[in-house]
Amino acid sequence: ILRNYAGIRTFTIQSGLRYDHGETSARNVAARLKDRAPLTVAVAFEPADIDFMTECIGISTKFYMQTFLKTTGTVEKIANFIPKNRDRLSSTKTGLEYVREIINLEEIAELMTDDSLQAELLGIDTNIPCAVPRAISFTASMYTLGLPPEFIGIGRCLNVIVSKYGNEGIARLLDCYPQLYDDLSFAAKYVNLKVSKGLIDESARLEYQEDLESACRLLNITGVNEEITEDEFYHTLLKSIRPILMHLFGSQSDLFNDSEEEKKILHEWIIKMGKLRGSLG
Repeated sequence: ILRNYAGIRTFTIQSGLRYDHGETSARNVAARLKDRAPLTVAVAFEPADIDFMTECIGISTKFYMQTFLKTTGTVEKIANFIPKNRDRLSSTKTGLEYVREIINLEEIAELMTDDSLQAELLGIDTNIPCAVPRAISFTASMYTLGLPPEFIGIGRCLNVIVSKYGNEGIARLLDCYPQLYDDLSFAAKYVNLKVSKGLIDESARLEYQEDLESACRLLNITGVNEEITEDEFYHTLLKSIRPILMHLFGSQSDLFNDSEEEKKILHEWIIKMGKLRGSLG
C-alpha cells in the first residue's frame, strides 16, 4: 500500500479493519502507516505516463462494463442476502433514498484521445432496470458466485496492452499500479467458475473466464482453483451455496422444503466465507 500510494500522508482507516480484524491489528496498521508513510516520496509521472494510465482506464472500463451490465440482475438478488453490518439509508424509504448510480461513461470517454475507444465507451448502454448495490454488497455477491470482481475486464485489458505495447506495457502498468499482482493473487484463491454456471448470463461467465485466464497467464499468477488445505473448507461452502441459490432463483427444486431455512443457511455461510476471506467485501 505504501508503494502503491507513495507520497500520501493522510489515511482513513475503514471501520471493518477494527471490527473484522480486531483492535490490536487496527492499531498496528495505523502505527506502521504513521511511521512509514512520511518516508515515501510521490512518483513524478511524465505526461506520457499519465496518457498511458488514462488509456488503460478507458480500456479496462470498456471491458468491465460489458460484463458488469450482464451480472447486475443476479447480483441485485444475491445482495438482498448479504448481511448489513452498518446503518445505511434504505433505498426503499421514501425521502431517504440511497441508490448507487452506474458510472457516467461520458466523463471517462471525454478523457480518451483514441476516437475509436471513445466511441466504444459512449456506445455502451448503461440504462438498465436495476438498483446497483453498494460496493460491499456488490463485492460480497460476486464472491458468493465464485467470481471475485477484481478480475472483471482486467484480462482482456491486459491483452490489448500487450498487443499494443508488448510486454513492456505490462511492466509500465505495474509501475503505475504496483499492487495489481497482490490484489489479483488474493482474489484468485477464491475463484470457482463452476458455481456461477446457470446463475448469471453465460456470455458474462465466459468473459470472466477469459479475463481470469489471461490475467493469470500474463502476470504469472498461480494456484487458481487449487483447493489447498487452507481454502478447502471455503470452497466446500462456496459449492454448497450454489444449489440454494439455484432454488431461490427458481432454477432447482427445494433442498429442505423450507425456503426460510435455506435463506438462514445462506446468510450464515456468506458470513463464514467473509470471515475466511477477512471481510465481506
